[in-house]
Amino acid sequence: MSLINEALKRAETQRQRRGVPSSEPAVEPPADTPDMMPVTDVPAPSRERRSGLRAALFVAVLLLASVTVVTYFALPPEEKVPPQARASHPGAPWAGTEQSEVEPTQFVLRPVREGTAAESSIERTLFAVASYQPPPTPTTQVAAVIPLPAAPPTNPTPPPTTQEVQAKPLDPNDFKLGGILRSGDEAHAIINDHLVSVSDEVDGARVVEIQKYHVVLERDGQRLRLRL
Repeated sequence: MSLINEALKRAETQRQRRGVPSSEPAVEPPADTPDMMPVTDVPAPSRERRSGLRAALFVAVLLLASVTVVTYFALPPEEKVPPQARASHPGAPWAGTEQSEVEPTQFVLRPVREGTAAESSIERTLFAVASYQPPPTPTTQVAAVIPLPAAPPTNPTPPPTTQEVQAKPLDPNDFKLGGILRSGDEAHAIINDHLVSVSDEVDGARVVEIQKYHVVLERDGQRLRLRL
């Protein structure tokens, strides 16, 4: 009560300072009201209580999750109709699916006519002919043909003899006389940069005579005189 009285007094004092007259008379506390009233302390929630609340909340969440899982696995799964069953029963409605608009298949039964023995044998023959498969044809390998060398003639033509070959005439331009050397009875000549004497050969021609100013060569019965 003392707190209430102090609050009322403060409000009245503020009104007087502002110059606002108070419309209500000041409320005086009764005479028998004690100045101080005992204040009861409200105990704050303890740690044990808070821990108990948290544990209860955790247990509730765990129970809710367990119930959800059990319910999910306990319910029967949705029946799935295979396409073959839908095709075989197009007119029957299936749960969870729309009714198919495919027209139902109509089967017409016809009487089976028994064939004669001749017809049966013909059918067997045709079936055997149709099912016959010829054996694979082996691939033939063509051997490579290698031409044989021509045989030599039995009587070969003999080569022409020396007499039949036309003798090549001696050409003065093929021989060059560089000099003649004489020492007593011996004589030498320089022909095509070769030192020769009588009876020597030079470039296919034989020296038959060496004189003071000329040399005579012979080949195949032909003679050529070279002069200085």
